[in-house]
Amino acid sequence: MAQEVATPLYQQIAERMESMIEAGSLRAGDRIPSVRQLSIQHHVSVPTVMQAYTLLENRSLIEARPKSGFYVRPRFANALRAPEAGKYKSTVTCLSGFASCLSIADDMIDPSLVPFGAAAPGAELLPLDKLSRLTASIVRRSPAAAMKYDPSPGSFALRKQLSRRSLDWGCSLSPDDFVVTIGASEALHLALLATTKPGDTVIVESPAYYGTLNLMAQLKLRVVAIPACSADGIDIGAVGKALGRHRVSAILVVPSYSNPIGGLMPEANRLALLQLAEVHNVPVIEDDIYGDLPHDGPRPRCMKAMDDNDNVILCGSFSKT
Repeated sequence: MAQEVATPLYQQIAERMESMIEAGSLRAGDRIPSVRQLSIQHHVSVPTVMQAYTLLENRSLIEARPKSGFYVRPRFANALRAPEAGKYKSTVTCLSGFASCLSIADDMIDPSLVPFGAAAPGAELLPLDKLSRLTASIVRRSPAAAMKYDPSPGSFALRKQLSRRSLDWGCSLSPDDFVVTIGASEALHLALLATTKPGDTVIVESPAYYGTLNLMAQLKLRVVAIPACSADGIDIGAVGKALGRHRVSAILVVPSYSNPIGGLMPEANRLALLQLAEVHNVPVIEDDIYGDLPHDGPRPRCMKAMDDNDNVILCGSFSKT
């Protein structure tokens, strides 16, 4: 392979592979040569090929599959437009009899449907063998601890690790700041119990996760649905109007990659929402269940990290990651 002075060798390899993909010589789903195969074919080092493949991954042209190699990624000719925020007027809505949850739950177990209603990681993406070995090791080493219940607020060892992990969220939390729950749903349940009573009104994003709406229906809460979009998150102006118009007990938001729109609320909007909540003395419940799944770049800071007045209840989970 002729080496051009101005272009690094790994980039030449990447551009040749990209040309083959663009020309259709390599199609979506095709397996491309392994790193070692390509290094032999082009008489270059393995690190050089790895650089080329990393460049192609960054361009969303190929993807690595565990224990399988590299494959050409599917490409969509017509990208979908980002969903726009709704234009409707926010009103208080009673959620009693939220029966559609049952139909959604039935659809989730229908093998003929793609389960977009639930954000669950595919089994093929999980390190199942490693998790199995770790679980077996823990049971062998500490059988009693593995089988017993931990009293509230949960295992101190786990809360200590969560305290360390909170630095990644932009926070500095102590083990005593945490209460361990059975997933994010129970955490949201406890947060709503702590801030509301039956008949109270809560501000939520629209569209919102059906499970959260079902939880509010069970607690006999009323909601003010505020339009949200993927670019900006919840409409801050509409939140301000709703706070002025209604007696609100809590604001529940999913600022990072919310389900179903997948939007990321900019930091400026997060700060504006916190300031509004503080002015009206309304607590914010932050559902950060997807915070560890950034589309690109670093993990977004939690709203809790910007909370100077202890007005944010942070709820999270490891079920997605």
